[in-house]
Order: sequence, then structure tokens, then C-alpha cells
Amino acid sequence: MKTLNDFADFEQLCGHIENWCKATGFSAAIFDLDNQALTPDFDHDAYTAVRADDMITYLSLGAQPLAQISYGIPEEQAQTALSDGSPVHAAIVMLHKTLQDLIVFQHDKKQAETELARFKAEMQAAGDLIAQITEKAHALDKIESKQRMLALNASIEAARAGEAGKGFAVVADEVGKLASVSDDINTAIKETMDELSKRIEEMHHTTSGPEL
Repeated sequence: MKTLNDFADFEQLCGHIENWCKATGFSAAIFDLDNQALTPDFDHDAYTAVRADDMITYLSLGAQPLAQISYGIPEEQAQTALSDGSPVHAAIVMLHKTLQDLIVFQHDKKQAETELARFKAEMQAAGDLIAQITEKAHALDKIESKQRMLALNASIEAARAGEAGKGFAVVADEVGKLASVSDDINTAIKETMDELSKRIEEMHHTTSGPEL
């Protein structure tokens, strides 16, 4: 079950509440569902705030309630506080909608940042794997070089042996062909790795834009 502590930017939430309190002269604070305060209670010094069960609205994500906003108002306005169209009611609706929209935005932002971090980690892992394959491809270069050298030496020795070296010449020819095939495969691997590396780099630049 999600809570505001999982994703909320309380500094931003408090800033909106404090500005609202200064503008209206009322007070408000966010509490969790166990009635534990999550933000300071910005009481106005000019009065003693009154609170009641019906002076609460709930913040939610979809159908899931996350927290509650408890409001304080001057005692003389308590009777009309929830009357539709009253200034107090309008002020409460405004703050609730502002905070509700804000926590949905903060939640979506946190989700996007989490997904982006996971995607970047996967790209890094793919990049590391490509580097390993590329390193092994370079190791194949040395093997191909040795194969070609062995084939050349075998051909030379077969030529010196004359008729007796014909069988050896066939082996030398096959080794040379194997080196050629290995070279073709190795070149194809390198080209594929280069293309993959280029695409991952482009994706990295795309996902490294402005912060959300």
C-alpha cells in the first residue's frame, strides 16, 4: 500500500500550504491515515483554530486514500465553513485541489524517474556486454592471424615436400579457408556490435535530456 512518504516532496507541499495559510488567514496540515502529522501546522497567530471531523478532506491516488488534510478556521466562521459558496469553503476546495493535483504529479514523476533509472541501468548492462563481446572479437583477430600464418607455413612445407606433401597441402588449404571464414564471421560480429553500440549511445542521449 502506497503512502505519501513513498514519493511526496514535502517541502513543495509545505510551501503551497504555507502560502495558502498566509493568503487566507486559516490553517491546514497534512496527516497520515493514522492521524500522524506529515507537515507542520501553520496556525495563524490571530486566532485559535477550531477543528472538527468534517473539516477534513482526503488525498488519494485513484481509489486509494493516502492522507488527510485537516483545516483550521476562526471560531466565528466555523458554522458557515462548509456551506457551498462560502469564502471558507471555496478556500478549502482550492487548497485541496492544488494538493491533490500536486501529489498525483509527484507520484507520476517518481514513477517516471524510477523507470528511467531502470532503463539506464539496462542500457549500461547492454553496453558492458557489448564491450565484452567486442573484446572477444579482438581476441579472434589474433587467432585468425595465427591460422593464416600456420596455413602459409604449411603450404610452404608442402611445396618443399613435393609429391609427399600433397596431403599436407590439402590440410593447409582447409586451414586457410577456415581462417577466411572466421574473418568473415568476426567482421560481421564487429559490425553488429558497432551498430548496437551506436544505437544504445543514441538512446542514452535521448534519455539524458532535461530532468523531469
